[in-house]
Formats: sequence, structure tokens, C-alpha cells
Amino acid sequence: VTDFEQFKQPIAYGKAEILYWEQDIVLLAAGNMVKTADDVRCMLKEKGYFVSLVNARFLKPFDEMMIQKCAKNHKLLVTLEENVLKGGFGEGISCYASECQLAIEVLNIALPDDYVEHGSVRILQAEAGIDAETVAERILSFYGNMR
Repeated sequence: VTDFEQFKQPIAYGKAEILYWEQDIVLLAAGNMVKTADDVRCMLKEKGYFVSLVNARFLKPFDEMMIQKCAKNHKLLVTLEENVLKGGFGEGISCYASECQLAIEVLNIALPDDYVEHGSVRILQAEAGIDAETVAERILSFYGNMR
């Protein structure tokens, strides 16, 4: 279990925070999904992948310079948010990457645009496909199809 206290960079408006910097895959997570992304990173590392983790910190405005930096060093950028995709953080990142013609694939992990029942957060995340195990499987599948 990662103690994110060790990272605590000063907060600058609209700027993301690098937690781990490697290559190939970068996880760009927002809010509660940073912890999930850390778990996903560990799972992918166990399988031999090189994975960066960035705490987005801000959804709007998102850190455009960080997206540019990620595109230079990675093949796949995965956004993780506990929000619906439509009109959300991931969709904004995808549009930005497309408009700037960045040489990086983008995979968005978000809630389905549907009613989500009340209940245990862990169970609901699994049902919505935003739990660490499901996210890792989706990334591996997507990344495998890119090669």
C-alpha cells in the first residue's frame, strides 16, 4: 500500500503531479482513482510493464504540458476517473490528444452513463468496471491490440 504523503508536491493551479515516471504506459488518474491507479500499476509491473502514474489533481483546466510530456515518453495514456466519460476529464484528454495530433493512444476508464445503484463502493466499482482488476485487464487487452 502506497503512502502518498511521500509525494506531496506543492499544489500549483492546473498542474498535475508525477508519482512514478517510467515509459510505455501512463496512468493519469483523478481523485479517488489515484489509489486504484496505484493498484493497477502494481499489477502491470508484476507482469513486466513499465508504468508511470500521474495524479491529475485538476480536471479543468487539465495540465496540457503534462499530456504533451506523457505523449513523448509513452505509447498509451490511460485516464481514470470516477465520473461518466461524456463531458468528463477523459473525454477532454482524448479530444486534446486528437486535436494536437499527439503520437499516443488514449484509453478512457470511467463510469457508464447509466444509473449506478447505492451500496458498497468496492462492489459498485467492480460492477461498473472501474476496479483495479478490471482496469488492469482492459489495459492489457488494449495494449496487446496496439502492437
